[in-house]
Amino acid sequence: MTISWSWIRRRWYEFRMGHSTYLSFILSLTNFLLISYNFLISQIPMLKSLFSSIAYFAVMFVIAYVPLTVYVGHLHTRKQLPTDLIVSGEKNPFYVMVLEKLDKIEKEFHETSEA
Repeated sequence: MTISWSWIRRRWYEFRMGHSTYLSFILSLTNFLLISYNFLISQIPMLKSLFSSIAYFAVMFVIAYVPLTVYVGHLHTRKQLPTDLIVSGEKNPFYVMVLEKLDKIEKEFHETSEA
């Protein structure tokens, strides 16, 4: 049984997407919750009485965190994403070629319309 380089590259890509998109997000969020609870909540008596268990703290955190991140994501989509797409499009050789050809067509159009 032979495994092609194409198959290996596909699996590598799928590994990176699964890890970076889903698993590292879950791991980093869990890490943040554990560190925050152990070094902040459990050390301050008032907060410890407010958040009696890490499960309760996690639920309260998620209730506050999810709407905040949805709002920030919405702002990013409305404000920053168009700029990101323009910059990434300018770096794509195919788009650069298309834009250069469109620029050439536009210049030719203006030259013929002026004559």
